[in-house]
Amino acid sequence: MLDILNIPHADPINLPLTQGFGFPLIITGLYLVFILKLGRWFMEKRQPYQLRGILKFYNLFQVAYNGIYVLTAVTIILSYRPYRFSCLAPLPLDHEAKHWEYFLGYTYYINKYIDFLDTIFFVLRKKYKQITILHIVHHAAMPIASYLTLRVNGYGGMPAVVCMANTFVHTLMYSYYYLSSQYPNSSKILWWKKYITKLQLAQFIGILIHIFWTLQQEDCYSKNK
Repeated sequence: MLDILNIPHADPINLPLTQGFGFPLIITGLYLVFILKLGRWFMEKRQPYQLRGILKFYNLFQVAYNGIYVLTAVTIILSYRPYRFSCLAPLPLDHEAKHWEYFLGYTYYINKYIDFLDTIFFVLRKKYKQITILHIVHHAAMPIASYLTLRVNGYGGMPAVVCMANTFVHTLMYSYYYLSSQYPNSSKILWWKKYITKLQLAQFIGILIHIFWTLQQEDCYSKNK
């Protein structure tokens, strides 16, 4: 099982926090220690922090971060047309759009660490009921899974399109968080809340179907070069 630590890097580029498994494992470990032990101990005799200003900025930041990602990805796909829908393999290293694959892959990966703040804010506000096992597993697994994808698959290809779909949902999700916090009595305006979960499920199912279909293509990577 430890052989996974020796998997060679699929791409020669060497960006911060992508040099080895140590970085994602250490940072994720510190996150788990804080939300499960240290943070709760720190808040034990303290009143919950409101964090209204911080949450306002954080939600707007996530809307902008994810929204820019989606717009950039769509623009690149429409401008360069780098992929065939039936075979989403990473571009060759000398492709004119390769630097955009680096940008999309790396910014998505870094955002998975920023997402840790979701849970940290729950702890500081003593919203422990919202820290479910599913929430913890999802947030802890994403940086490691993203790093492993970059290492095994490289930058771009199918993960870039999957990340685009995921960030689109996140843009809507953080938009809702921001609007609901600023306008708590605006249920008529936020009628679309119930569709966010349905969109997440549809995205997940659609991604699985396309991954299964792509895996059926013979010599996918060589055909895309």
